[in-house]
Amino acid sequence: MRKRPSRPAPLSFAVEQADRRGAVLLATMPDTTPADWIGPPSTPVVPSIVAEVVRRGRERGWRPEQTGPAFPITVGRDIWASR
Repeated sequence: MRKRPSRPAPLSFAVEQADRRGAVLLATMPDTTPADWIGPPSTPVVPSIVAEVVRRGRERGWRPEQTGPAFPITVGRDIWASR
């Protein structure tokens, strides 16, 4: 995340295995970064949201144990209803 964003931008984070190299899951959330001073405040990314993103990534074909390109996933606002 940028310290001083020049414009509102979606909050993004990466997930990868800690014990070996593999494909990275790149999640883009519907809200802006918490540091954005323009627009409404963002929803914090908490462990339950990360867990749901990992589940959805796996369902959509992300295989963290295999090497390869980053796997992008865009998360809708419905994820907050599941936490």
